[in-house]
Amino acid sequence: MNRYSHGKTHAIMSVPHARGDEPSALIATELNSILKILRAQGFLERLRIIRKELADTRTDLHDLKLRVGSVEERLTMVERAIVNIHAGIAMSHSRLDRLDARIERIERRLDIADAV
Repeated sequence: MNRYSHGKTHAIMSVPHARGDEPSALIATELNSILKILRAQGFLERLRIIRKELADTRTDLHDLKLRVGSVEERLTMVERAIVNIHAGIAMSHSRLDRLDARIERIERRLDIADAV
């Protein structure tokens, strides 16, 4: 039990009382009154619930960030595979073009006219 809790288990239960008619004594009295009203209306419990939900949301957001990172890594791998496929297709086209040029040279040497 600390000097702020006065034996209560709530996180914010009361403000220490100042002595005399000091301005701080008036402020402490007002704050204690406000805390009593808040407790009576369940605001503090609602705030605890909101904090818990916020913590859960943060955890969910962290998990989502990890999953999105994993998806991005996989997408990068797929994009690289597509680039490799395109490179393979380009090499095949280049080889076909060279074969076509060789066939044309052979046909010219043999004086073979296009039958088509």
